[in-house]
Amino acid sequence: VVNNDRGAASELTGQLNVGDLVVEQLSENKQLGWQFTDEATANHKIRSGEVYATFVIPKTFSKDLVDIFSGERHQPSIDYYVNEKK
Repeated sequence: VVNNDRGAASELTGQLNVGDLVVEQLSENKQLGWQFTDEATANHKIRSGEVYATFVIPKTFSKDLVDIFSGERHQPSIDYYVNEKK
């Protein structure tokens, strides 16, 4: 799991970093062996077959969610890459 989220703020939500919240929740789950790293390391691990998949939380994840409340429509997404050989 890679968390690139920079967070966002609005009058309605205050300061918010949803990427941090996702990482916090995943960290509590010990059953799947989550690894938290930077994007370069994650890319290396998926290409080398060391891991089955990577999830990348983009830097605008929180902003895209917060913007929904202001009427802007940016689809928040998490990028998912899988090593099909693994």
